[in-house]
Order: sequence, then C-alpha cells, then structure tokens
Amino acid sequence: MRRTSAAFLGVFCLCAWSSEAQQPRRPDAALTIVSSAPQGEVASLAEANEIRVVFSEPMVTLGRIPADLRPAFFKISPAVSDTFRWSGTTLLIFRPEQKRPLAYATIYQVTIAAGATAASGRRLARALTFSFTTPTVRLLQTNWYRRGGTSDGRMVVLLRFNQPIRTGDVVASLSAALEPHEWTPPAFSTDEQARLTAVDPQARTRFDAKVSATREIASATTPVSLRQTTDWDKKTYPASRDLAVFESDTRILPESWVKLSLNAGLRSPAGSATPGRPQTFTIHAERAFFIDEFRCRAECDPDRWNPIQMRRAVKVADFAAAATATDVTAASAEVRKAAQAPKRDDSRDTSNHITLEDAGFAAQPPVRKYAVMVRADLRSSDGQLLGYPWLGTVENWHQSAFTSFGDGHGVWEKDGGATLPFYARNFRGILQWAAPIDPGQLMPTLRSLQDGGFHGAPAGEGLNRRLAVTADRIQSHGLDLSKALAPGRTGLVWTAVREGEAIPQAHRAAGESDKPQTRASVVQVTNLGISVKDSPQNTLVFVTRLDNGSPVEGANVSIVRLDNRVFWRGRTGTDGVALAPDTPLRDPDDWWKFAFIVTAEKDGDIAYAGSDWNEGISPWEFGTGVNLHEATPMFRGTVFTDRGVYRLGEEVHFKAILRQNTASGVRLIPAGTSVLLTVRDSQDRQVDERTVKLTAWSSAEWTLTLPPDGALGNYSVRAILESDRPKPKTPEERRRDVEPGEADD
Repeated sequence: MRRTSAAFLGVFCLCAWSSEAQQPRRPDAALTIVSSAPQGEVASLAEANEIRVVFSEPMVTLGRIPADLRPAFFKISPAVSDTFRWSGTTLLIFRPEQKRPLAYATIYQVTIAAGATAASGRRLARALTFSFTTPTVRLLQTNWYRRGGTSDGRMVVLLRFNQPIRTGDVVASLSAALEPHEWTPPAFSTDEQARLTAVDPQARTRFDAKVSATREIASATTPVSLRQTTDWDKKTYPASRDLAVFESDTRILPESWVKLSLNAGLRSPAGSATPGRPQTFTIHAERAFFIDEFRCRAECDPDRWNPIQMRRAVKVADFAAAATATDVTAASAEVRKAAQAPKRDDSRDTSNHITLEDAGFAAQPPVRKYAVMVRADLRSSDGQLLGYPWLGTVENWHQSAFTSFGDGHGVWEKDGGATLPFYARNFRGILQWAAPIDPGQLMPTLRSLQDGGFHGAPAGEGLNRRLAVTADRIQSHGLDLSKALAPGRTGLVWTAVREGEAIPQAHRAAGESDKPQTRASVVQVTNLGISVKDSPQNTLVFVTRLDNGSPVEGANVSIVRLDNRVFWRGRTGTDGVALAPDTPLRDPDDWWKFAFIVTAEKDGDIAYAGSDWNEGISPWEFGTGVNLHEATPMFRGTVFTDRGVYRLGEEVHFKAILRQNTASGVRLIPAGTSVLLTVRDSQDRQVDERTVKLTAWSSAEWTLTLPPDGALGNYSVRAILESDRPKPKTPEERRRDVEPGEADD
C-alpha cells in the first residue's frame, strides 16, 4: 500500500529587546524622507485612514517607546484629532480619530519640519510638504421611474452620491438635454406589405407617420427641465443625505435619451474642494412601442419556439384580443382560437415575446403559412398605443428530421430477438451497419467510439435502406443483428445508422450540421447482467440472469484497463459473486472518468459494464460522497510549543502528537519511527533540522535554543516521516532546473 506523508506546520513568534541591525551609513549622510502617502485625491475616506511617512533611517530605538508619541516635527492643516504610532523604527503612521474622521472634499497639507532628528542624531535638512484631497462629490448611481408607471407620466430621477450633499448645490450644477442616438424601425417583407395594404390601405401611411415621429424623438437635442421634488417612492428609495431627487417639467417621450450633466464645480457641504471635471450620465427612456416580427418568418421548424417580438411588453390577454390569424397556405381560411383559453404561468401574463399559443391559437401545423394581424388599438403595458395595424407572416416547414439510436452503450436482452429498434422522423433513407466485436477488442473499440462521440461506423459501405415515411411522425424501424451474433444468438455488436435524404421541406434536427450524422452504439445481446461495486481496497462483481434475476455460478469475470490490459481475472461462486482484491483502478482526483470495464462470460454469452455507468446510483444520491484518497495511509497530527512568544536566545520546548489515517481507521505510528523536523525563521531560513524517534504513544518531545542573532517574526515547524525525506538532486537534475540566463550555485 502506498503511503502519503503530509507536512505539519506550527507557528510561534519571536520578539526581542535587542537593538535592530541596520545597514551602515556614511557619517555625513543627512536624514531624508523616502516616501509619503497619501497624495492627490483619494477614492475613499478609508484610503486616508493612515498618513504614512517613511524616513531613511531609524527615528526611534526598537523596543523603547517614546514617552510622547506626538512628534513635534509633524503638522497637518486643517488640524485633526489624531493618534501616532511607529511601525518599526522608520515608518511614522498618523491616524485620525475614528470618532472624528477626516472631512470630505477637503485639501489636507502635511508638513515634516526641518530639523526632525533621527536616533543617530542626524537631522532633516529641509522641510517636506505634501498634500492630499479627500473625496469630492461623485455621482455613484442614477435611477429613474415614471409616475403612475405609464409612458406619459413625469420622470422621477434619483441621483445618489458618494457623500452627503446639499440638494441646492446639485441644482446649481445640474443640467439636462435630450441626446441623439441611432434608432432602427421595424421592417415588413414585400409579401407582408402587400397583404397589409390589401386589408387596410392606410396602414402603411400610419406606420410611416409613427416611424417619422419616433426618428425625430431619437435625434432631438432640446433641453430638459428638471426640478427638485420631495415626493417620490420612498419605500423603494429611502430618503438619505446622499440622495437628490428631481422631477421632469419637460415632457419626455418614449425612445428619448436624457443626458444629465454635473459641472466641474459641484460643491460639498463638508469642504471647498470640487471634482474639477464634469460628470455625465444618460438615461434611456422606454422604447417606443412597435411590433418587430416573428422570431422565424420562413422555413420555420414547428418544434421550435417562435414568438412575435415586440419592443414593449404587452398583457397577453390584450394581445389575444387584438390578434387574428389566417391560414394562407392555399386559399385563405380563418384560424379559430381554441374553445378554452390555455392555462398560463403568472410570469407570462405580460411579455414582449408572445406566441400564437399564448394568444389562444392551436400550434401552427407543419407545412402551413399563416398571416397574423394585430389591431392598431393594442396598447403596451405602460400605456403606449400601437397606432397602426401590424401584419406578419410565418411559414412552417415539416418538423425537423432526426434519427434516435441509443448513442453509446446498449443492452438488448437475448429473448428480445435479433431485431434492434431505432427511431426516425422525416428521413427517406439511411445507411445501417451491424458488425460483431471480438471480446479482446472491446476496449479499443469503445475508446475509439468515445473519442469520436459515438459517431463512427464499422468498416465497410453499410446497407443502404429506404424507410417507409409518414411525414412528421416518429416511427420505429428495426435493425437486423442476426448476422453479427454467435450461434447462441448472443454477442457484442457495433451498430450504426447514418442519416440519408430528408423529405422535402424538412431541416435536420436543431443544432446538427448540414452533413448527415452517424449515430453508433455498442450493443450487448445477452442474458447476463453485471453489477459492480469498486473501491481501491477491492471490487465486487455480481453476475445475474436478465430473464429471471438468478445468480450465475462459474462466470468468467475480467477487469480490463484502458490500455486493454487485463487487470484481474476470476470466477463467480454459487452466489454469483466474484471479489477482486487490491483494486486502485481510478484516479482519485478524477474518479468519475471512464477507467475500466468489467466483463463476464458464461457458455459463450458475454456482457460488460463500464466504470462510468453510475446514472441513478451515484454516491450523493444515497447521502454520501466520494474520496478515494481515504484509502491511502495519510500522516497527520500537530506540532506545538510550550508558549507562543519568545525572546532570541531562549529555549523552546516542542511536542508532536502524530497519527496515520488508513482505510481501516486512524492508527498509531509504530514506536521508533523516525520523523524529520525542520524549523525555519520568518525569512524562510533553516534554523534547525533533526530526526526524532516516536514513542509508543506516537508522540515526541524536544527542545531548541534560539540563536541570539536570529530574525524576529513568526517561525514555522515542519514534520515529515524520515522515509519521505526528499532525495538530494543529482547534478544533472540541478542543471535541468536552472532556467536560461540563471546561475546554478
């Protein structure tokens, strides 16, 4: 059995009261400031929660906190209630008091005075001044709605900002105007125009007038008047100090785009800083109400969803009342609605995609052409009037042509005879194959077919076969397997059906390519049934009769891997069971992938089962999961010290309690087992490495004296089995590890 060793990490902290080691500096080098932050405008107040100044050398002695943490050389204007702290010896951090944060839209200037003195006595030669600006007023979000929910209602505009504002300041900064944009009207086909004009000679004129009016709206640039309002939907948009609400005085029509502009001088009540650049946002009003067309107009598949597409949602009941349909395939004939209106989901009561079935008509039959008309008085759910009669045509072809042949693996009971059924619709002919598979070539055949999605046919030209077709009906046809079976009328058969010619006006099934599709299957004609339960420990195979469920004694069982190698052979007992030991057959990380087959043979009758046949019997369907790693012994435990914080040079007491997970449960590691222990400092440098022997209780204790000149920070401890110690790399391996341009040390 393989053994996996895990590394265990413990962490403890070293804090020392010794002086910090520094890089040597020239005696005449002056104190300087390396960096300072923040600078410029910050995006949020949180970014200004710390003002940081980094000096070129220690300003305080490590471990000796100054009595007065407020350095005299630091000044901020405007004045701020504050706290100071040193992070290390060179980084000064200034934090405004949390109860009194910095003000918005304010320029803060920080000065580090000349003469600031380092721990070494060196002084800052020149003062440093830097500044930053807290967030100015920014527009974060724009919402809008119509009063009354109708397209002719006044528009309410809600502007949400990044900070409290005065609405008067927003009023002084805000302007609005219509913004021109591209707009494309619906289009009628030549046939639709002719039919519409025949029904209503003024229909096209009314449509053109609405298109012209909508184009004018889409190209307009006129100013829009907005006024402050205190009356809005406060349940959806609660009042707050960062919200400004306006209402339109100008009538804003559907298809309008309203561009809102806030000038660069927008002020904040908290400070005098302004954004410095304009802010804009464009509101897209609701679309003008037009009906576009059927999703499919010609050569349509009756099986596919084919709604009438509209630019605004309509109540389905209103649409049904306004719509009529005529069958124009030959002589015109009215299409009557169903006597009883169809039941609808509430979510479909209003929609901008409505089918004829939604409107109460029966589904349009194959090979029929309808002309559907909608009255001009239809209104959208937001109150817009259609304003012109609409007519659209839709021509259905036959239902899609397809074959169905149990792609993949198939089981056909011996007593079912030698004719295997398959199904087809609207195909006049097919090519068919039925070829025997030698059991020794079963795995290579399966892998070849799986790689091709079970679309491959056996060698040979196949049998060209004409089918008796009743249009638009799914019909069952039989494929003769008799020539591919053994004398006992059993065997493994590679079957395939390739689509031939479809009937006129029939597409191939949706999603298929224009080329004829081949559908293949490996069919086992047998009276044997196989049930398999596998694990890395062992695999149970249960062989029964399909006709009566009785166990099969003396069946020859084989487990075959992907490379066609037989992993194990055995025979079933009187109970029909064969048990294969030590069977790590699957990749633990990809256990669901096809990895092996199990075959059973008795008196010339052969059957098989694939490792990925788990539909309906997956572990989670029984409230459990899969973790094949649990079968592998795993090293686990904990390593800890007698306390958490130490000084350099002190003695640290360690203890390790270790165990091993196995398939049969958690167990102690044998006494005397060697464990490799490694301690590394905060800079990942090895401080100590030793091997200890485990006690009878699978534990160990040891001590370590920390180096007086070691690094400060967190130290880590790792424990692995000595037998799993990584082997030193050979010179050749080290040479291969070195990237081009690097030196191998």
